Amino acid sequence: SRSSPRLRSPVTPGPARAFGRGVDVLLDERTGVRSEVERQLAELEALARANGSALGLASNPDPTVVSAIAAWSTGLEARGAVVAPVTALI
Repeated sequence: SRSSPRLRSPVTPGPARAFGRGVDVLLDERTGVRSEVERQLAELEALARANGSALGLASNPDPTVVSAIAAWSTGLEARGAVVAPVTALI
């Protein structure tokens, strides 16, 4: 797994997981700060490019996270990437 301590949630005892796969980036660890969410999305996109895929998880998305994801995903196809369902990664 590519999980690291920075990906751990304060309420999760181990690395974050979704559907049996390690989560690469938790998008809502520090919610409410749009620039932080945008940085996390850029990290997710870079990991996907480097590794062929990456799993981001917004387990408790607030309006800031949702709007950042919507804005980021609008330009993905032009950048040669897509949002895929988690089932495509497991």
